[in-house]
Amino acid sequence: MSLMGHNRITYNRIILVILTFFLSCSLLLSCSLLGIGDVDSESSSKSSSKSKNEEEKINIKSKEDISEVEAYDPLESKEVKEISSPEDKYDYRWSTVRGVPGWFESRSSQTAFRDYKQVLGDVWIHPFFDLSPVVDFRDSSINFFVLTPPDSPYSYEFDLPSGKKYLSRYHCKIDDVWGSYYGKLFKPNFTEGIIPRVLNQQAKPLRVIVFGREKFYSFDYGVVSHRVRIIGGIILQNCTLPSCDDNRGWESSVVLVAVDPVDKKFKDVFDLEGLKRVVDWKYSVSFLQNKGGVLVYDVKYHPAFRVLNEIRDKNILKSVLKDSIFFKKENLNAIKNSCVKLFDYLWDSVLSIKEKNDLRLEKRDLLELKNKFKASKVASKDKDKDKEKEKEKDNPELKLATENALLFKNRFIEFHEKFSDQYRTCIKYVKATDGTGNYLKHWYFAYFEAFYRLRELGHIYDCDAGVWIVDGNKTRKNLLVKIGKGSTTCGPFDFDNAFVKMIPFIGQLTKTQRAMFRYVEYDNLVGGTHSRIFSWVDKTAYRTMCDDNESIRVKNEMVEYTFFPSDVEWTPFRDN
Repeated sequence: MSLMGHNRITYNRIILVILTFFLSCSLLLSCSLLGIGDVDSESSSKSSSKSKNEEEKINIKSKEDISEVEAYDPLESKEVKEISSPEDKYDYRWSTVRGVPGWFESRSSQTAFRDYKQVLGDVWIHPFFDLSPVVDFRDSSINFFVLTPPDSPYSYEFDLPSGKKYLSRYHCKIDDVWGSYYGKLFKPNFTEGIIPRVLNQQAKPLRVIVFGREKFYSFDYGVVSHRVRIIGGIILQNCTLPSCDDNRGWESSVVLVAVDPVDKKFKDVFDLEGLKRVVDWKYSVSFLQNKGGVLVYDVKYHPAFRVLNEIRDKNILKSVLKDSIFFKKENLNAIKNSCVKLFDYLWDSVLSIKEKNDLRLEKRDLLELKNKFKASKVASKDKDKDKEKEKEKDNPELKLATENALLFKNRFIEFHEKFSDQYRTCIKYVKATDGTGNYLKHWYFAYFEAFYRLRELGHIYDCDAGVWIVDGNKTRKNLLVKIGKGSTTCGPFDFDNAFVKMIPFIGQLTKTQRAMFRYVEYDNLVGGTHSRIFSWVDKTAYRTMCDDNESIRVKNEMVEYTFFPSDVEWTPFRDN
């Protein structure tokens, strides 16, 4: 049965997602026009000359692509290094392999992203971009990266820009919200992971659940990929509205189902029917429909997830990859370099203005503090009176702050008009900074990204009211701020105030039952990965059914309400 028949809800989005795959072409052209960086015209012309069929097909037969999409020998590959396995020796094609860093190598003016848990701070290996899926259609095998191990009391999600997984939810014993499984649901009876370099129709890493070798996958091997056999799939839907009926508000995505043939119990399992004879499949489906949480309205719990269909197509791997976005190595560098150039341009043209103004205010405050103790009490009173008179007449400090705020506003608008679409795409895949090196620079980028994230969710800053509000017309995402009636533009300090009031506004929204986002600095809660994330991550509107378990309920609230560092604030261009 065709996968497209199961995914009519998201079919139109496929085209939009595929278009973002070619971000590098449009962005490189824009960068060239503005003089941001040089463009390899030869490579651009080559990519544009490729036929549509060539771009969309995954099963390419050429020798240079054979290692990516058909057969693969990890023992001879220069891209990966084989690591030892606690299991007995077996066919090399099913071995565990480690990638080498490439995505986070030094990029333009940025410091290399390093993993300080490793010796001497080695460059971090990106599980999605540095590992390879190594697809082999002949035996439906593929490599995957583990997110949540089997029998785990915790669930983990993956942040694509940082390349890190993070704690997303604590599990407790619950009843099936659908009422179809008569027993308690607690921990997964499978391993959950992602396929490297493959995005699904929602532009998120393609998911896979793997059965077999539970003890093996319970151990953390670091950033490695494991080889499994795909035997089928499911259409998993999630509710995107405050409430969904049978046919409205559901978004579909494919989840692959695989087995690890090294496990003797699954050696001869080649389809879902064979799997059902070995595992409690009904428990697996019920767990998938409950683990992400539920919706709460009318003082009741309502389903937020459902498994719509099973996919028994023998060629499911080929069908799914055809309808997904597959990042080949030659595309990765183009996308990464284009986004890095955009981030550099954003810093040089917009955000550095804010940094210079902050440094100016800091030097001024230090000078005032130094001179404070030199003046007498009487002199201090006279000085205060002089300041008031200066404000009334001509305040050079205010004049300079106004000039900087106006320049920031104009540069922001100019950047938005030219590069807003490319920027929105870049922040989904590429991380601008990692919080090391220029520590303050990271927070300027974090604020800027949060501004765009709020606009994507339909929130806008009202210049007249001086507050963030919900914009009733969500189609106006290209509008930066709301301008009052009778006005043609917002004042020079309105954009500044929007950033000042943004974080408190986000903090209020994270405490509501709605889809939002939150900032994860360190994933250091119990069960966390203890990694430096330093990223905005999605917060769902779904709630766990753990009201009877006070300890788990409180822990989940700690996860959901993890927010922006309290010691990081946007300093206004002028003193209030």
